[in-house]
This record gives sequence, structure tokens and C-alpha cells, in this order.
Amino acid sequence: MTVRLIVFDLDGTLLGADNRLSDYTVAVLEKAASIDGLTLMAASGRSRWAADLVLQRTKAIDYVICSNGAVLYRRSDRKIVHRRAITLRRMVKLYAQVNEVLDGACWAWETDLGIVPDDGFRVLGTQPGKELDELVASPELDLPGHPDIPIEQRLAGFGRIVRGLLAHPELPCSEVMRRLRGQRSARLSSSSATFLEVTAPEVHKGAMLRRVCARRGIDARNVVAFGDHLNDLTMLRWAGRGIAMKGAYQGVLDRVAERTDETNVQDGVALAIEKLLADR
Repeated sequence: MTVRLIVFDLDGTLLGADNRLSDYTVAVLEKAASIDGLTLMAASGRSRWAADLVLQRTKAIDYVICSNGAVLYRRSDRKIVHRRAITLRRMVKLYAQVNEVLDGACWAWETDLGIVPDDGFRVLGTQPGKELDELVASPELDLPGHPDIPIEQRLAGFGRIVRGLLAHPELPCSEVMRRLRGQRSARLSSSSATFLEVTAPEVHKGAMLRRVCARRGIDARNVVAFGDHLNDLTMLRWAGRGIAMKGAYQGVLDRVAERTDETNVQDGVALAIEKLLADR
């Protein structure tokens, strides 16, 4: 099989323990990017701003599937190539449904202009030593100050909604997901983040990857994908060769047979890419 595209998740996959690129990984990416006919691509739950934050050490990755598949972003000119927004009406409906069954839910929304957090999410995401890259990297916005402002008014003026970010100050994401199981108005995805990602129902990494490859004339058989969490499964299972990270979430290991020899902390993706390059 000739590999034409290598796509990888970021957190828990390409990035190390400090959620940043190691020197070794940067060197391998640069080497791979220099090969004719081979494209490197990231696919992350991160917004385009948070993805830029952790990829700033390399130009080897130009295209990034962001926001769990809602955005295709080109880093070289900071352009959104394609976007699948979620309607305000659908988000308002889900917001009401979730808050009815999940007391204390904290929300933030990724919009065209930046991340719009409610007060609870802002507190969770700015604790010393636990700052969320999404809030750190987002452009500064003039946010509504009153907590009782309806969601429709809170999000007015920021453009389209790309996704919601849902967290709880006491419950883990797995429990939040369990309590919300069965809702159909949006797609809730779990990654290694401390919050759930909420997108339109048809949005996921695999769908955007499939769209990219169709436009480039790349068959799934020529794609290698790396990931570690449940939000990676759609692309891992669509790619001709899906590889789970050593130490990945058990739900991924149960569904993906192949895995890296090392974890993300040990540069598992970079080591695997070097093997792929040696076999070309």
C-alpha cells in the first residue's frame, strides 16, 4: 500500500505529556513533509486557535481538521477552508435539555470570532495549573457580563456556532455522557479533554477526512490514521490503516487491532512514521 496521507490526533497522540511537540517528533514531521506525494494532516477536537498554539514549532502540518470535524483549517494563511456549523436553534434546544437533567452544567461555545464561555466554564478553565488551551488561545472577546442573559443573546454578534464545550465541576466526562445518552439533537463526543464536544449530528473527524480525501483523489486504502480516544474512532475505522496509540482509551483498543509500539509520551507516532517512511 502506498501511503499518500498520514493523519493524527493531537492530544494523547502526537503531543507529549506536556501537550506540546517534542524535538524528535518535529524532526520526523519535517522529514516526512519533504517527501513528494505524502501529506501530513492533524485531526483534533481543538479549535483552530488551540491547534495553532501547539503546532507553532512546525510548518510540516498545513491542514488541520479542527473542532472534532466541524472545521477544515489551513495554517499557512489561517483560512477556514470548510465549516460545518451547528444552528443556534439546535444549540439552544440542546442547552435546555442538558441543563434540565444535569444541574451545574458549564458551557462554552466556539464561534467564528472566538470561544464564548459562561461563568462556570471560565472558572473551570482558568484554574492555576489547569488552564485550558481553548481559553488561553482564543482571541479576546467582549463578552456579556450578566450570567442570566439568555443563550440567544449571549451568542449574538459572534457569528456562527462551530461547537459547544460541555463540562461539569464535579462529574467526569464519562458520567456526563452516560446521563445524556440517547439525545439526538446533536453529537456529543468524548476525547482526552476535561469537557465534551458538542457538534451537529453529522459532524465527526471521519466525515471531514473522507471529504478531504475525495477532493484530493486519495483512496481510503492510502490513508494511515493515528488516535487514542473515542472521537478518533470514525477516522481510525475509515482509514485503510487505523492505528491506536499504546495506552489508548480502552474503547478504542477494543475496536482497533493495530497500535503503536510506544505511547504519545514516548513519541509513539513519530516512531511509527519513521517505520512507514522506511517501507516506502
